[in-house]
Amino acid sequence: MPKVLYASSQNSDMRYVCPIRVSDPFFLFDIDGKRYAFVDKREFGIFQAMPAGRQEQNIPAVLIDPRVGAKQLALDLFKKYKIEHAEVPSHFPLDIADFLRSQGIELIVKNPFFPERAVKIKDEISKIKDALERTHCAFKCIEEILRESVILKNSIFYKKILLTSEYLKQEAERVLLENNMLCTQGIIISSGSQAAIPHHEGHGPIKPHTAIICDIFPMHRSTGYYADMTRTYVKGEPTDEMLKIYEAVKKSQEAGIAAVKPGVRCSEIHRICSGLLPELIHGTGHGLGLDIHEPPFVNSRSEEVLEVGNVITIEPGLYYPDRGSCRLEDVVVVTPGGCRNLTNYPKELVIF
Repeated sequence: MPKVLYASSQNSDMRYVCPIRVSDPFFLFDIDGKRYAFVDKREFGIFQAMPAGRQEQNIPAVLIDPRVGAKQLALDLFKKYKIEHAEVPSHFPLDIADFLRSQGIELIVKNPFFPERAVKIKDEISKIKDALERTHCAFKCIEEILRESVILKNSIFYKKILLTSEYLKQEAERVLLENNMLCTQGIIISSGSQAAIPHHEGHGPIKPHTAIICDIFPMHRSTGYYADMTRTYVKGEPTDEMLKIYEAVKKSQEAGIAAVKPGVRCSEIHRICSGLLPELIHGTGHGLGLDIHEPPFVNSRSEEVLEVGNVITIEPGLYYPDRGSCRLEDVVVVTPGGCRNLTNYPKELVIF
C-alpha cells in the first residue's frame, strides 16, 4: 500500500527516509518501494546537487508549483498516481486528511509509521554511540564544577558565586554545543526536593549533601540522532539513607541490563527492575534514535519483544522528597548474545 508523508525534516519519520534538510513541510510518496519528494524551487536544487551514492539520490525530486495549496496539491498527486487509499502517520495534518477523505480517498493511520525504525542498522548504532560519547563532555563539566565548588553552611559556591541549576545547565549546554550537540528538549539538573519529581527541570540553588539528578538528552546536530543518559551526584556527605537508595537503584539497573537479550519481553525487563524497586513510579526505559522516546518501550504495559538491533535505555529510579532520590540511565543495544552498553561512562555518586 502506498505511504504518504507531509512534514519537514524536523519530523523523525521524514528524516528517517529523507535525511536532507528541508525546513518547510513537503509531500513524500512511497509507491511500490519507490519514493518521490515533491518540492518547489527553494529545495529542488538541493536534491539535484546531492553527491552520487547518497541516500537522497534514490529519492527523485519532483518540482511543484508553490502557489497550489497543500490540500489541493495532495489531491492532485493522489489522482496523478491513481492512488485511492494510502497509509499516513498519526502526525499527518488533520485538515489535509479531512479534505482527501471528503474527495473519496481512504487514509489508514499507521503508528508507528515505520516500525522498522525500532531495529537499528550498524550505521545508526554508531551514530547513537557517537552522540553518547559527545554527551560525556557535559557530565565531565558538571563533575569538574562540583569538585571545584565549596560548601558554606547549606549552600554550594563555585568561584565565590552561589551554584545554581541554571548555571550548571548553561555550562553543560555550552560544552555540548562545542561538541555539535543541541539540547532541543531541555536539560534536567535538579536537587533536593526537586529531584524527587522525575521530570522537574530544576531551578535555583544546588543543595549540598543530597541528590543532584542530571538527565541530559541532546541531539547530534549533523546526524539527528539522540543521546540520553542520567547520573546522580551528591556534593558533600550523603546520608546513609541516600547511600541505600543509590545502591538499590544501581542494583536494579544492573539486573535490568543483565536481562536484556533477544526474545525477552520488554515488560519482563521492567518486572525485573521494579521487583528490586517496588516503589519505581515510571517505566524502566524506552527506545532511542531519531526521537528521544520511540519504540520499543520498556514498561509494564509493553507487549514488545526485544530484537537484535533494538537500542533502549535502562533508567530505574527512586524519589523521596525527604530521604533522597536517584536515577541512573544507560543506553544499550541488543546483540545476539545479550546486549552492549553504549553509554560507557562511570557512575560516581559522591563528589567532595
